[in-house]
Amino acid sequence: MNPAMVANNRATHAKRLRILSLLLVLITGAAMYLISRNTDASLGNERFATGYALATICALLALLPLRKKMVRSNFGSIALWQATHQYLGCVCLLVYAMHAGFLVNGWIEMWLAITFWFIIATGFLSWYVNRTSPKMIRAAGVHVLREDLPQKKRELAEKAYRIALSAAGRNESAVLADFYRIQLTAFFNRPRNLRFRVFPTASKCRLLTAGLAGLDRYLGHDAKAMRDELIQLVDAKDRVDFQHAIQVRVRVVAALHSILLSSFVLLCIAHVYLAFRFSSHW
Repeated sequence: MNPAMVANNRATHAKRLRILSLLLVLITGAAMYLISRNTDASLGNERFATGYALATICALLALLPLRKKMVRSNFGSIALWQATHQYLGCVCLLVYAMHAGFLVNGWIEMWLAITFWFIIATGFLSWYVNRTSPKMIRAAGVHVLREDLPQKKRELAEKAYRIALSAAGRNESAVLADFYRIQLTAFFNRPRNLRFRVFPTASKCRLLTAGLAGLDRYLGHDAKAMRDELIQLVDAKDRVDFQHAIQVRVRVVAALHSILLSSFVLLCIAHVYLAFRFSSHW
């Protein structure tokens, strides 16, 4: 079977899996709605019916961080757990809407609702980041592992410094050394600014390479070759910084989502205690 057919079969399988998962989400939501209505009709407390379901779903959602810490496990791949977590999150959203609605009373319920909606927001953000980041990293060239990024940056900075040091000793390339001192020292040796780390773009790289290209009339033949090497190093450093920013973005969003989930669990415990203490239940 040729690669095109394999890729097409995988895409078709993934599409069918998404449709099936969406149907399961809708069926689960409909089932919870019927259970809630039936509980209300039998004079039970429907909030407890949906509350039990919501607590169960939240407990299942909390299993994903634990699975990620298992280096070796026979409980399925991380990708499968991630997909299950995402669809359970959709079910959780439906059940929460039935359980609490959109208007809440009481300060614990208010913070619980705020935390929940932030969890949902960071969950969708995490899904988007995890879906788009691999493509963005591949577009930036050869993938560099996170632990290798500092060493790679040092290597690029040392190469650029050696070129600038060599250029400083010649009249035909002295302007290249000046450009390095004024424009490139910070670029190679300092962390990128916060805006780049949040929304990485190649604008700084284009500005620097355009500045180097503009030195053409001041450089001799050998100096132009050195300038071309510097342009390549600037581009390589920008690509490494880009990959670093994307990898950090993935980790920060995941960490924020986990922190909010932990806070939500503590608030849920307080909420459950108050519900059993002061509400009628079945």
